[in-house]
Amino acid sequence: MSTHHDRQWRRMKGATTVLAAAALGLSACGTGPELPGSYAEQSQDQPAEPFAGPYDQVFAADLDAYAVDEISLTGEVETIVSPVAFTITAAGDTDVDPLLVVNFDEDASRLAVGQQVEVTGTVHEAYNVPDTEENLGDPPGPEVLAFYDGQPFFNATSVEIAEPQDTASPS
Repeated sequence: MSTHHDRQWRRMKGATTVLAAAALGLSACGTGPELPGSYAEQSQDQPAEPFAGPYDQVFAADLDAYAVDEISLTGEVETIVSPVAFTITAAGDTDVDPLLVVNFDEDASRLAVGQQVEVTGTVHEAYNVPDTEENLGDPPGPEVLAFYDGQPFFNATSVEIAEPQDTASPS
């Protein structure tokens, strides 16, 4: 009987040791000081507010930095590509390439060329014709879509017509 009792005692002692080690290991998680470069420190470096500003040379040059972040841009409608797609450019700046804006929720036909708009949504680094062609309500034609293939585009969740700014000086 003694050998049976010894085996049972060793099993219980082994199980107790494993449980104690596991509990000690778990209690050590997250109790140490924050290391430089930790997630908490990195999250403090992130901007608190999403970008909201004009589509201009500065934004266009740093477009990759805003990829997949929700932002708001203001710009001038340059071309109506289809009922769900149009391009914006910087007002009065011909050096900025137009940015394709795709909005599957609203009809772009209510917009007019030259109109100021504010678009909210996400920037994507490359438009892919085959992936989005089926979602365009009335595809404008392969040559138009092919022009935008591989270029950055803006997937809008909201398109608002911007209020005209009064440029007249007070008298």
